[in-house]
Amino acid sequence: MDAERDRLISQIVRELTPGYRGVFDPDQIATVVNDAWDLLEHHSTINSYLPNLVTRRAREQLAALTAV
Repeated sequence: MDAERDRLISQIVRELTPGYRGVFDPDQIATVVNDAWDLLEHHSTINSYLPNLVTRRAREQLAALTAV
């Protein structure tokens, strides 16, 4: 992993954590964010959109997990 990816993933985790406080801990959120990044980076044609796409995908996955 490169430093820029680590920085962006940390930023996304910090952004998502307050919305899931008491449901998921930051490590669980980081796992979902990393998985979303791994999935989407191979399909992204414009890398500047990748953080937004990862945030959206992670938020959707976390919401689905809370509905279970």
